Amino acid sequence: MSSAPEKTTLSTGKYTIELSNGPSIIYKIDEEGGKQWLCSTTDPETAMSIVEGLVLVEHKRFYHPEATPEIKPSTGTFVPPFLKRKGNLS
Repeated sequence: MSSAPEKTTLSTGKYTIELSNGPSIIYKIDEEGGKQWLCSTTDPETAMSIVEGLVLVEHKRFYHPEATPEIKPSTGTFVPPFLKRKGNLS
């Protein structure tokens, strides 16, 4: 008797987590109903925490549209190269 991989889907709003014997895969459902891959993790609890965070951010942006995303260094003034602006903007 062979064991087929079990697959379960959890959904909330426009986010879906596909749980299987392998990784948990998180998708965002777009306006056309297509799935856009966001990330994969081996831990289902981590996948649920990621989706919970995404939903909380969306609610914050809905109720506080004036709030803008902001990234600050946790210590010191070091800014990673990928966050630095290119060119002279002054």
